[in-house]
Amino acid sequence: METYIQQMKEDYDSILPVSEDLYRSISLFLDLKRRKRGEVLKPSGSVETLSRYICEGYVGIYYPQKEELHLRYVLSPTDTVFDMHSYLSEEKSLVEIRALTDILFFEFPKEAEIQVVSQFPEFAQLGILINHRIQQRLDRQNAILRMDFKEGYPAFLQSHPGIEFYLKNWDWASLFQCSLRTVSRVLNSRKGGGS
Repeated sequence: METYIQQMKEDYDSILPVSEDLYRSISLFLDLKRRKRGEVLKPSGSVETLSRYICEGYVGIYYPQKEELHLRYVLSPTDTVFDMHSYLSEEKSLVEIRALTDILFFEFPKEAEIQVVSQFPEFAQLGILINHRIQQRLDRQNAILRMDFKEGYPAFLQSHPGIEFYLKNWDWASLFQCSLRTVSRVLNSRKGGGS
């Protein structure tokens, strides 16, 4: 666990260096968890009570669309993943968060966050910057997902190495909001050596 706390500290220090005491305090509330591919971290129809820092693997955020859940975002190591609207509103939401690969992550309960903020005001400042980073990363992902699938697919693979082994054509169609036929055509042309 210590190795992953150090990894998280180095990552967050690149945003805002904070005291060792803060990390010692946070580590008391962090729970290091492993989940297998396909396991649900936050079920649709529930209230979000945790934030999660991804150490290893990929996580998918699924949104309801036409009475089904569709993959909307893929999050990577060093990303923070939670259903932000439900977390802030404390209301149930239909968003689901699921492991796309085997994953390793820290869970940080909301009540612990409140406690740490009251003890360490610098954590509130770091939290604001982390939220900005979350938004910037989602904006970058959205920019790729707005591209045609043919152009967006290689850009997505560049930002999420190895993800192609875990997503099905249906997932790609959901992400890029295009047809399964488009996905099949582009992927088959890439396998065949076409551009």
